[in-house]
Amino acid sequence: SAVTELIAAARGEDALLRGLAFEALRVVGAPAEPEVRAVVDDPTLRPYALLWLAEHDGADPEDAHEILTREEATWLWV
Repeated sequence: SAVTELIAAARGEDALLRGLAFEALRVVGAPAEPEVRAVVDDPTLRPYALLWLAEHDGADPEDAHEILTREEATWLWV
């Protein structure tokens, strides 16, 4: 499925591609939720997945500091 392909792309080494993949998953919306939840324990994808899930549940993206640890937030910008 497209969601599986986006998650696979996000697992790669390219941080820009990872961010773009999760941006595309935002467009997909609810159908992506099970696969996004499934990667919450993946250290590389965890910050992206937690933010995606929080935004999906109605959280403000500006509240990332309440959702992520400092290390996870830093990982998003590396």
